Amino acid sequence: MKGFTLTELLVALAISIMVVGSATLLAGQMQMSYRRQLEASTAQQEGRYAIEWIERYIRAAGNNPYRVTTSACPAAGTAFQAIRIDPNANGVSDDIRLQMDGSPADGLIGGSLAACTEANEDVTIALDSQNRVITLRDNNVGNVSVPRSDTIVSSLRFVYRDPTHAVTTNPNNIAFVETTVTVQSRLNDMNAGQRITYPIRSEVRVRVR
Repeated sequence: MKGFTLTELLVALAISIMVVGSATLLAGQMQMSYRRQLEASTAQQEGRYAIEWIERYIRAAGNNPYRVTTSACPAAGTAFQAIRIDPNANGVSDDIRLQMDGSPADGLIGGSLAACTEANEDVTIALDSQNRVITLRDNNVGNVSVPRSDTIVSSLRFVYRDPTHAVTTNPNNIAFVETTVTVQSRLNDMNAGQRITYPIRSEVRVRVR
């Protein structure tokens, strides 16, 4: 029986290496493509989650059944204002301060004097651009900014509109608040060679406006 020559074995070995290498490369590309899709889906899901909890606070803003004009929290004589534009005074519309009476609705925004224990009645939502997260600060309880998103947020923007849907900077004329959360995938796009951003947008009608 005639066996294989050394040349034939080398050729067969080279072909086998090429086939296995191609299959491995293809498998790696498919795995990376799957990871990119998974990361993109995760980023968009995080953006939608952020939009949802921000919406809940905006919808509750202005709830004031006892017609409170000032509160004892976070300091005596704090004026009640449903929405404050640019509370950090940084000139960028990446934060919003909201007041409401609802935890419970008792005519005390945040609680009584020297006992500010009613949470979620005066909050500031803002972008921490350095850490790429959205934070929530309860101005009455704790007064500490707490991260409420994953570290993939590249932008947070609020646009305020009057009843005719025209953009306004007058807090008393705000009828709608448009929120845009832009998230960024952790992996670079295969074609673009850079991370892809996904803007998630919503608009909420302000209470009693």
